[in-house]
Amino acid sequence: MVGIVMFHPRFLVAFILSNYLVCLLATAARNGGFTFELIRQDSLNTPFYNANKYYPNVPQSQISAYKGHHLMKVSIGTPPVDIYGIADTGSDLVWTQCVPCDGCYNQTNPMFDPQKSSTYSDISCQSEQCHLIDTGTCSPQNLCNYTYGYGSGSITQGVMAKEKVTITSTSGKTVSFDLAFGCGHNNTGTFNDQEMGIIGLGGGSVSLFLVAFILSNYLVCLLATAARNGGFTFELIRQDSLNTPFYNANKYYPNVPQSQISAYKGHHLMKVSIGTPPVDIYGIADTGSDLVWTQCVPCDGCYNQTNPMFDPQKSSTYSDISCQSEQCHLIDTGTCSPQNLCNYTYGYGSGSITQGVMAKEKVTITSTSGKTVSFDLAFGCGHNNTGTFNDQEMGIIGLGGGSVSLVSQLGSTFGSKRFSQCLLPFGTDPNIASKVSFGNGSEVVGSGVVSTPLVAKEDKTPYFVTLEGISVGQTYVPFNFSGKVSKGNMFLDSGTPPTLLPQNFYDRLVAEVQKQIPMDPIQDDPDLGTQLCYRTEINLHDNAPILTVHFEGADVLLTPIHSFIPPKDGVYCFGMQSFGNIDIGIYGNYAQANYLIGFDRETMRVSFKLIDCSKQ
Repeated sequence: MVGIVMFHPRFLVAFILSNYLVCLLATAARNGGFTFELIRQDSLNTPFYNANKYYPNVPQSQISAYKGHHLMKVSIGTPPVDIYGIADTGSDLVWTQCVPCDGCYNQTNPMFDPQKSSTYSDISCQSEQCHLIDTGTCSPQNLCNYTYGYGSGSITQGVMAKEKVTITSTSGKTVSFDLAFGCGHNNTGTFNDQEMGIIGLGGGSVSLFLVAFILSNYLVCLLATAARNGGFTFELIRQDSLNTPFYNANKYYPNVPQSQISAYKGHHLMKVSIGTPPVDIYGIADTGSDLVWTQCVPCDGCYNQTNPMFDPQKSSTYSDISCQSEQCHLIDTGTCSPQNLCNYTYGYGSGSITQGVMAKEKVTITSTSGKTVSFDLAFGCGHNNTGTFNDQEMGIIGLGGGSVSLVSQLGSTFGSKRFSQCLLPFGTDPNIASKVSFGNGSEVVGSGVVSTPLVAKEDKTPYFVTLEGISVGQTYVPFNFSGKVSKGNMFLDSGTPPTLLPQNFYDRLVAEVQKQIPMDPIQDDPDLGTQLCYRTEINLHDNAPILTVHFEGADVLLTPIHSFIPPKDGVYCFGMQSFGNIDIGIYGNYAQANYLIGFDRETMRVSFKLIDCSKQ
């Protein structure tokens, strides 16, 4: 921290001698002379005092604004359970709703169950802690019952108990301590379903501690520094902050553009509507490429598709892009036709190719409020398309980072340069669709989110991240033998089903996976090649280890649903393959299933949140 020092002719202020701050005060004596005050470097009186330096483990708790109250997060029990209670400097008792709770108000999150915690203990009537609360009474079982009322008319009744409380310190470490609290079994009043109890922060003997107070809707940090063994820092978070656990994007951004996305034969099909009147297009959602294109008539050199192809002549908003247009130069392979049209050729790693004319068209998708959202888009009208496409795939929706991609053309149209996707596992009911969202409201936030930096490279299309290694159960397999990896050695590609790894890394990883599976792999099926496969009617489940993908700063768990895929009936194969003798890998869509994944091109981070995508 840099401060401002103001000099006065009568005062000479401060220099550091060894571990002490020497404050030099010019006295008013006519004869001159100086009086020195020696202050310890860790004293509060030094202008260079840094709380984090001397108290690196200051406990903190998040506080979120919600419907007129501020909810403070603490974790209680072993294993810890997150509790969001009203932060209340006007009362003392810390309490939460506990099961059994027949006389309780409704709450969204599960109630605390004392029987599931190994550190819970009831407080007896004879305990000094029972007398911390004035209304403590003795039950026939010698338990310390309590009744506690509030000015609003709300009341909590239950049993006083002792439990382990865990919060996070400023260094990121967890800090735990024992707390006498109320396990409420009968609670009534003006509570809403997000409030799990009250965190009393008053000055009475039973309160948590006098550490924080609320001023308007903003963060007020009160650091208790009198004791050398630390104090508390609490975060008060605005209700519309991404950091509140009750953040609701639809509330603050009711018109977030969204598109349905469905799993089909190894790819995920994204629905957009183009033209006027709008025509539904189902294209492969592909974060590994940029161009948005669909098959257009006339299309003599095209693969078969079930749905009708897009006919530019039937749309009143279609227009060809000329060779001179800046949009023609968005794609590197744009060339000029004799008719001054911008022709293109675009290829893929699979060998698929699309050729056609660059055009501009109106695109329509549905927002979270149910309203339609329209915008103009430069896209490829493909008249000659070949490759490994099936009859349901009407083209490709490029979601990469290059200038011609859908997300790049949208830019900040919807508030921010970010989008998120939630891919369904293969085998999901085909009638179920998940979502891809764009702009403000597409943030991936809440409990369980992990993030890793995006790595900028000359090739702007792929979303490069850094993979350090993969754990198979408890066994860590590093990306390479040295343990040192190059930044951006992996990119996320929703258009590639398997995860592709460098040969050496793949060999070591698949050997460890096979070692930990108590089944004999298939060795006599030429259709499967060298893949690691097992005969089973259902996925391997308990027979297969959990994989932990260690991205830089983010650990992503893969269950057998992610890591074993059925290529045919009665067979499940490892969903990762060798990518040859190169130093880069592709994180495919098998591994991305049932994760809400956010691509934030402003903060340059990718975020992962394990979730049931069928419910998105």
